[in-house]
Amino acid sequence: MNKSIILVLFAAVISGCVSNSDFAVTQTQVRSLQQKVGNLERELIQAKEELAVVKGQRVVRLPTGSPTATEARRNNPPAYALSAEEKDYNAAVSQYKSGDVQSAVSAFSQFIQRYPAAKQYEGALYYLAQASYTVRDYPQARQALEILVFQPKNAAPQAKAVNLLKKVYAAEGNNAGSAHLANYLQSLNSANPPDMPGTAEVAPSTVTVEETLEPIPTTDSGSIIEAPDQPLRPPTLQY
Repeated sequence: MNKSIILVLFAAVISGCVSNSDFAVTQTQVRSLQQKVGNLERELIQAKEELAVVKGQRVVRLPTGSPTATEARRNNPPAYALSAEEKDYNAAVSQYKSGDVQSAVSAFSQFIQRYPAAKQYEGALYYLAQASYTVRDYPQARQALEILVFQPKNAAPQAKAVNLLKKVYAAEGNNAGSAHLANYLQSLNSANPPDMPGTAEVAPSTVTVEETLEPIPTTDSGSIIEAPDQPLRPPTLQY
């Protein structure tokens, strides 16, 4: 009887020991699983963050052999980048072309004052003279043309500038100016005799535009009839 009781008690003790051991193992496994789940959650968060960065960069996978947009811009740069003075010059020419000659007069006048060393300086002077002649501001046209004719970089003024200055003097009734111009051209002939005696030697036109620039025709009231269709690329007068 006592042996039976002892065996029962011993079995109970052993059973309790086994249950405690299994429980400890289970706890270890649970902790391991929790750690793994935590690691997976962190990896998932990191993956989401990386995906958001990639979406923000808007990476586009192009087919093999197709250039990317960046490569296309690198391989095909802009043909020409206009400087500030060229933009201002083109804007003034655009006003002249559109028939807004009065605004063009103001724009070319400002250009000359702002960019005295510009490559387009002499072209701007000639445009200013044309525009001023068109709106019948003969004093301003004369002032610009006299710079081109009497103060060139060498002894030969532009033929177009000379011809337009003759028209300005005639419009003003400026006989003294006409006589002075004739004497000046004759002095050039004396220094550099032309092939035909009595003809002033002046430089041929080198303005790089498609058509010879002429004053815009006007009515008796001075209103514009038609503006010439000139390209916006700045001409360069060479002496």
